[in-house]
Amino acid sequence: MSRTFPMTIWLWRRRTILGFSVLVAALSGAILYKAPELPDLFQDWLNRQRAWRIERQELINIAGKNGKDCGYARFSEDPTPANRCALESIAHQKPFYVAYDVQGRDSHLIVGLALDRLLKLSAVKYDSLGWDTSGVKLPGKVMGHVLIRPCEEPHPQVTPRGYLSCEWPHHW
Repeated sequence: MSRTFPMTIWLWRRRTILGFSVLVAALSGAILYKAPELPDLFQDWLNRQRAWRIERQELINIAGKNGKDCGYARFSEDPTPANRCALESIAHQKPFYVAYDVQGRDSHLIVGLALDRLLKLSAVKYDSLGWDTSGVKLPGKVMGHVLIRPCEEPHPQVTPRGYLSCEWPHHW
Protein backbone atom coordinates (compact mmCIF):
# COMPACT_ATOMS: atom_id res chain seq x y z
CA MET A 1 0.00 0.00 0.00
CA SER A 2 1.43 3.35 -0.96
CA ARG A 3 1.74 6.41 1.23
CA THR A 4 -0.42 8.42 -1.16
CA PHE A 5 -3.52 6.30 -0.49
CA PRO A 6 -4.52 8.07 2.80
CA MET A 7 -3.87 11.43 1.14
CA THR A 8 -6.14 10.44 -1.75
CA ILE A 9 -8.96 9.59 0.67
CA TRP A 10 -8.46 12.87 2.51
CA LEU A 11 -8.61 14.87 -0.73
CA TRP A 12 -11.70 12.95 -1.90
CA ARG A 13 -13.50 13.61 1.41
CA ARG A 14 -12.54 17.27 1.34
CA ARG A 15 -13.75 17.65 -2.25
CA THR A 16 -17.02 15.85 -1.41
CA ILE A 17 -17.71 18.04 1.61
CA LEU A 18 -16.90 21.18 -0.37
CA GLY A 19 -19.12 20.05 -3.25
CA PHE A 20 -21.97 19.24 -0.88
CA SER A 21 -21.62 22.66 0.78
CA VAL A 22 -21.79 24.41 -2.60
CA LEU A 23 -24.84 22.35 -3.56
CA VAL A 24 -26.64 23.21 -0.31
CA ALA A 25 -25.81 26.90 -0.73
CA ALA A 26 -27.07 26.89 -4.32
CA LEU A 27 -30.29 25.12 -3.42
CA SER A 28 -30.86 27.46 -0.48
CA GLY A 29 -30.40 30.47 -2.73
CA ALA A 30 -32.79 29.07 -5.31
CA ILE A 31 -35.42 28.30 -2.69
CA LEU A 32 -35.13 31.74 -1.12
CA TYR A 33 -35.30 33.37 -4.55
CA LYS A 34 -38.46 31.45 -5.48
CA ALA A 35 -40.12 31.75 -2.06
CA PRO A 36 -39.18 35.00 -0.28
CA GLU A 37 -41.61 34.24 2.57
CA LEU A 38 -39.50 31.25 3.69
CA PRO A 39 -37.06 33.40 5.71
CA ASP A 40 -40.05 34.78 7.64
CA LEU A 41 -41.34 31.27 8.32
CA PHE A 42 -37.88 30.15 9.40
CA GLN A 43 -37.50 33.20 11.67
CA ASP A 44 -40.91 32.50 13.18
CA TRP A 45 -39.86 28.90 13.84
CA LEU A 46 -36.60 30.07 15.45
CA ASN A 47 -38.48 32.54 17.65
CA ARG A 48 -40.87 29.82 18.83
CA GLN A 49 -37.96 27.49 19.63
CA ARG A 50 -36.26 30.25 21.62
CA ALA A 51 -39.51 31.01 23.45
CA TRP A 52 -39.97 27.36 24.39
CA ARG A 53 -36.38 27.08 25.68
CA ILE A 54 -36.87 30.15 27.90
CA GLU A 55 -40.30 29.01 29.16
CA ARG A 56 -39.12 25.43 29.78
CA GLN A 57 -36.11 26.60 31.78
CA GLU A 58 -38.30 28.71 34.06
CA LEU A 59 -40.71 25.80 34.54
CA ILE A 60 -37.81 23.48 35.41
CA ASN A 61 -36.44 26.07 37.83
CA ILE A 62 -39.73 25.88 39.71
CA ALA A 63 -40.47 22.14 39.48
CA GLY A 64 -36.85 21.10 39.97
CA LYS A 65 -34.73 18.83 37.82
CA ASN A 66 -36.70 15.80 39.02
CA GLY A 67 -40.07 17.39 38.21
CA LYS A 68 -42.13 15.41 35.73
CA ASP A 69 -42.33 16.85 32.22
CA CYS A 70 -46.04 16.62 31.40
CA GLY A 71 -45.48 17.96 27.92
CA TYR A 72 -45.81 20.96 25.68
CA ALA A 73 -49.09 21.12 23.75
CA ARG A 74 -48.60 23.13 20.59
CA PHE A 75 -51.43 24.85 18.68
CA SER A 76 -52.44 21.85 16.62
CA GLU A 77 -52.06 19.26 19.40
CA ASP A 78 -54.63 17.90 21.81
CA PRO A 79 -53.77 19.14 25.33
CA THR A 80 -55.72 16.32 27.04
CA PRO A 81 -52.69 14.04 27.73
CA ALA A 82 -50.71 16.97 29.17
CA ASN A 83 -53.70 18.01 31.30
CA ARG A 84 -54.19 14.45 32.57
CA CYS A 85 -50.50 14.17 33.53
CA ALA A 86 -50.55 17.50 35.36
CA LEU A 87 -53.75 16.73 37.27
CA GLU A 88 -52.43 13.28 38.26
CA SER A 89 -49.19 14.86 39.48
CA ILE A 90 -51.17 17.33 41.59
CA ALA A 91 -53.30 14.49 43.00
CA HIS A 92 -50.16 12.49 43.89
CA GLN A 93 -48.39 15.64 45.16
CA LYS A 94 -45.45 15.23 42.77
CA PRO A 95 -43.55 18.15 41.19
CA PHE A 96 -44.31 18.65 37.48
CA TYR A 97 -44.43 21.20 34.71
CA VAL A 98 -46.62 21.58 31.64
CA ALA A 99 -46.88 24.21 28.88
CA TYR A 100 -49.27 25.22 26.10
CA ASP A 101 -49.06 27.38 22.97
CA VAL A 102 -51.70 30.10 23.04
CA GLN A 103 -52.39 32.66 20.34
CA GLY A 104 -52.57 36.10 21.90
CA ARG A 105 -54.23 39.13 20.33
CA ASP A 106 -50.98 40.47 18.92
CA SER A 107 -48.29 38.04 20.04
CA HIS A 108 -47.36 34.43 20.62
CA LEU A 109 -47.83 33.17 24.17
CA ILE A 110 -46.69 30.07 25.98
CA VAL A 111 -48.51 29.50 29.25
CA GLY A 112 -47.42 26.89 31.73
CA LEU A 113 -47.90 25.56 35.21
CA ALA A 114 -45.32 24.10 37.57
CA LEU A 115 -45.63 22.48 40.99
CA ASP A 116 -42.56 22.68 43.20
CA ARG A 117 -41.43 20.23 45.90
CA LEU A 118 -43.18 22.35 48.56
CA LEU A 119 -46.45 21.79 46.62
CA LYS A 120 -46.76 25.43 45.55
CA LEU A 121 -48.33 25.82 42.12
CA SER A 122 -47.03 28.63 39.89
CA ALA A 123 -48.13 29.99 36.53
CA VAL A 124 -45.44 30.92 34.01
CA LYS A 125 -46.33 32.97 30.95
CA TYR A 126 -44.04 33.85 28.03
CA ASP A 127 -45.12 36.73 25.76
CA SER A 128 -43.18 37.23 22.51
CA LEU A 129 -43.61 41.01 22.84
CA GLY A 130 -42.46 41.08 26.46
CA TRP A 131 -44.19 42.71 29.39
CA ASP A 132 -44.76 46.44 29.70
CA THR A 133 -44.02 47.25 33.31
CA SER A 134 -44.14 51.04 32.96
CA GLY A 135 -46.84 52.45 35.20
CA VAL A 136 -48.44 49.07 35.87
CA LYS A 137 -47.60 46.82 38.78
CA LEU A 138 -47.89 43.27 37.47
CA PRO A 139 -48.44 40.58 40.08
CA GLY A 140 -45.54 38.18 40.30
CA LYS A 141 -42.00 38.38 38.94
CA VAL A 142 -41.23 39.77 35.48
CA MET A 143 -38.02 38.77 33.71
CA GLY A 144 -37.96 40.12 30.15
CA HIS A 145 -40.53 38.09 28.24
CA VAL A 146 -41.50 35.88 31.19
CA LEU A 147 -44.02 36.52 33.98
CA ILE A 148 -44.03 34.11 36.94
CA ARG A 149 -46.89 34.23 39.37
CA PRO A 150 -47.81 31.99 42.31
CA CYS A 151 -51.28 30.50 41.97
CA GLU A 152 -53.87 31.44 44.55
CA GLU A 153 -55.86 28.28 43.87
CA PRO A 154 -54.03 24.95 44.22
CA HIS A 155 -56.33 23.24 41.69
CA PRO A 156 -56.16 24.52 38.09
CA GLN A 157 -59.17 24.62 35.79
CA VAL A 158 -59.41 23.74 32.09
CA THR A 159 -59.98 26.90 30.07
CA PRO A 160 -62.29 27.07 27.04
CA ARG A 161 -59.16 26.85 24.86
CA GLY A 162 -58.31 23.53 26.53
CA TYR A 163 -55.26 24.37 28.61
CA LEU A 164 -54.90 24.33 32.40
CA SER A 165 -54.85 27.64 34.24
CA CYS A 166 -54.94 28.52 37.90
CA GLU A 167 -56.36 31.94 37.02
CA TRP A 168 -59.46 30.92 35.12
CA PRO A 169 -61.83 32.77 34.81
CA HIS A 170 -59.65 35.71 35.90
CA HIS A 171 -56.88 35.68 33.30
CA TRP A 172 -53.83 37.87 33.55
